Amino acid sequence: MNIWILPVAMAAIFALIYVTKPEATISNSPDTVTFGTEHIPYALVRTILDQRCVSCHSSRPTDD
Repeated sequence: MNIWILPVAMAAIFALIYVTKPEATISNSPDTVTFGTEHIPYALVRTILDQRCVSCHSSRPTDD
């Protein structure tokens, strides 16, 4: 059995993850969120959070 298969496969997977990861940037404006090269208005993000996340991830979760 070839002992190099596993280390080479792991290195290839890590290289693929590194090459295909989205670019991380910090926005200077608190009104936008940057994902890759797309700028998303924070109001849209907040709407999605309110609809999908806040009911469970709040100080008093509800099942509405």
